[in-house]
Amino acid sequence: MANNPNSAANNQARILIVEDEILLAKDLSMSLKNLGYSVTGRVSSSEDAIRKVEESKPDLILMDIKLEGDADGIEAAGEICSRYDIPVVYLTGFAEKDVLDRAKKTEPYGYLSKPVGLLELRSTIETALYKHEADKRVRESEKLLQRVVHDLQVHQTELETQNEDLRRLQLELEESRSSYRDLYDFAPAGYLTLNEDGSILEANLMASRLLGVEKNALVKTPFPRFVCQRDADAFYLYLQRILENQTEQVCEIRLRSQDGGEFYSKLDGIPAYDTEGQVIGCRVVLSDVSDLKAAHESLTQANERLTQTVREKEVLLREIHHRVKNNLAVISSLLSAQSEYTRDDFHQQMFRDSQSRVRSMALAHELLYQTESLADLRGSEYIGNLVDHLVVSSGILGKAINVKKEMEDVSFSLNTAVPVGYLVTELFSNCLKHAFPDRTDGEIGISLRSVDGNGFELIVKDNGVGMPQGIDLKNPTSLGLDLVDTFVEQLKGEIEIARDEGTEVRIRFKGWGGGRSCPGTGLAYSTGPKERDDAAEGFKRRDCRPS
Repeated sequence: MANNPNSAANNQARILIVEDEILLAKDLSMSLKNLGYSVTGRVSSSEDAIRKVEESKPDLILMDIKLEGDADGIEAAGEICSRYDIPVVYLTGFAEKDVLDRAKKTEPYGYLSKPVGLLELRSTIETALYKHEADKRVRESEKLLQRVVHDLQVHQTELETQNEDLRRLQLELEESRSSYRDLYDFAPAGYLTLNEDGSILEANLMASRLLGVEKNALVKTPFPRFVCQRDADAFYLYLQRILENQTEQVCEIRLRSQDGGEFYSKLDGIPAYDTEGQVIGCRVVLSDVSDLKAAHESLTQANERLTQTVREKEVLLREIHHRVKNNLAVISSLLSAQSEYTRDDFHQQMFRDSQSRVRSMALAHELLYQTESLADLRGSEYIGNLVDHLVVSSGILGKAINVKKEMEDVSFSLNTAVPVGYLVTELFSNCLKHAFPDRTDGEIGISLRSVDGNGFELIVKDNGVGMPQGIDLKNPTSLGLDLVDTFVEQLKGEIEIARDEGTEVRIRFKGWGGGRSCPGTGLAYSTGPKERDDAAEGFKRRDCRPS
């Protein structure tokens, strides 16, 4: 099948795509149709995948390892494989060892690295379909062989206990042996029996086809004659291990057929015994794995190209973050310069507030630039540095404000860190400016911790005069409070305010940062164009008075 480029189109294999990236799913669908396959559907979650399998019964499933929802692609594949005999090929954009170890337990029929090339897609699918069909035939053959062996045992018992039926049972036994011979000869894999020297004692039709020699002519032919010279030592070592260890052995070597053509083969061998239990040779299952070998080499090359691309993208991203940080520093300097031309305290404070907001964005890029991973940054370090900057830049003199920080070691994506930084900037600055109007000392506390397994809790509190009862974050009267409400909403979080013995603001969120997160990681995907437009329009409608 794998040697015929039109076999997949002729068979019209029906394939289900399980991929939560819409563009990639559409591209895969188009590629499959161009190759002649039939696409039964495109779904984006494990629940939809299981439902679609029940409805359409596809011939093969292309399964993304990472899926939206409570269950990932590996769990979905495990559920499907336990209920249906459908081959699964995994789609993945990365290759962590723990993920691959979990994936291997579901016994997939292949892996495809994103982005998927057309030739790689066709090769992997054809290989998977062929292997699944071969496995299916082997299982059917094994069931038939088990049934035949069971029949032989029953017949043997009847022979021992019912002498009067001896002739009838002997006939049935001959028929069973004939059936076994047919199954042996027409098995989808090559079967060979070798003596201790490696000469062929018995072979079936598939072995005859693979080696290019008539079945009867194979008997007494030395099998090493078909082994390529560079793999001769590997074969003799393989045969020696079977005979000496008397255990199952597997090896892959190159064979040369009678017409001179070479192919990669897999040899699964077990010891063969005589009636007295002495080892007389071995029985070998011979399989042509040339297509699988080529697919593996193609996958290895694709992984190497992908690794190089990732390295180049990381260098580019670091340069972008560095330039963004410099640009934000320029903006902060411009605001500082502009404030020199403002004489009243009200407008100077506006410029200082704007500088603090720019600084929170710059700190996020600075920490992300310094981290080993470009996907996330340490939230505790980021917020701690931001608070230190706010204290230094506040310009409060003659007051002893104690800042108490309690931070868990949690990580954010950049999309999450920026709105969280805004929240800290607004809430902490508000404490510095308004909590202690008539006192020279006080305490401001800030804490960050993970909650509920996949969420976070941010608390900013003080022991000052407390927030006035008339202030409502849902109806803000200043830009600062408006931004607090905006970024809590962007994080899809919840906010609570306690006014006892000062003010305590408690915010809970899941680390989405305006997009969708992978549960338990805090890593966010960016929002779509429509979501960004709606958010921007909502922000323009708000009252932008200073805090």
